[in-house]
Amino acid sequence: MSPSAAVTITTADALASLASLEPVARAVFGDGQRPAGWFERKLEREGVDATRSMIALPAGAPATPEHVLGYMLVGREGAAAHGAGMGVRPEARGRAIGRTLVAAAGERARADGATHLVVLARDERLGFYGRLGFRPRRRALTLMSFGTGKILDAGPPRRWLPSPDARDHYEVCAWRPATWTRTPAALRQTAALPVGDAIAWAHFSREGRAALVHRLLAPSPAAAVTAARALLPRITSTTPVLLHGCDAVSSVTASLEDAGFAPVQTWTELHLPLTG
Repeated sequence: MSPSAAVTITTADALASLASLEPVARAVFGDGQRPAGWFERKLEREGVDATRSMIALPAGAPATPEHVLGYMLVGREGAAAHGAGMGVRPEARGRAIGRTLVAAAGERARADGATHLVVLARDERLGFYGRLGFRPRRRALTLMSFGTGKILDAGPPRRWLPSPDARDHYEVCAWRPATWTRTPAALRQTAALPVGDAIAWAHFSREGRAALVHRLLAPSPAAAVTAARALLPRITSTTPVLLHGCDAVSSVTASLEDAGFAPVQTWTELHLPLTG
């Protein structure tokens, strides 16, 4: 009997709601310092689809959160299926459940017409995904500094692209455009930052105590540090400011680190081909 023989893998629409997986996520990753409603916002922001996501249950058990052994959350954007988190309860590990969840999610995505499955993995998970056939596409950092302003001083959210005032700018950091647009409008803001005679743009959202910069556009690579520094007085003092998706192999990123933006997370974008 295989380690996963006593486990049933099914789509997450068997649950009453995806939000009911929050206690499972806490059991897998710990409570941390997450604000109220964080899990539902994650589901919305990352476009998680219950019919494309997978859960693991003991064979014969009903699909209720207390019986869920693990999950693989998946959304879809164009030709790509995007993993939005995978975890297995500590007491259920060592039974190949994670591997089985990822394989089932890949098969479901293939049947849905996706050409590849994308995950973002920390260094300690690269071996796991590599053994499943994932290949690295991009290595990136999240850098952190702190706001220095007295109040939040930014305008309403603006369009991501195409935009006449962003067309010729240099992208200092970026996440997926759809992630920005799916973040509730009340949590999104765009700051226009004077940099000499030009303007830099920062699209960011409030995530608990932090300001998460989905995209920072500078007039040029040489102006990247000036643009990042110009954002800090626009954000309330002591608020963590996270630049998400900075190229890990870049002189611009190195300059930001030299300027005091500390790396707090390293991750790699991995792709699993689902065709051919």
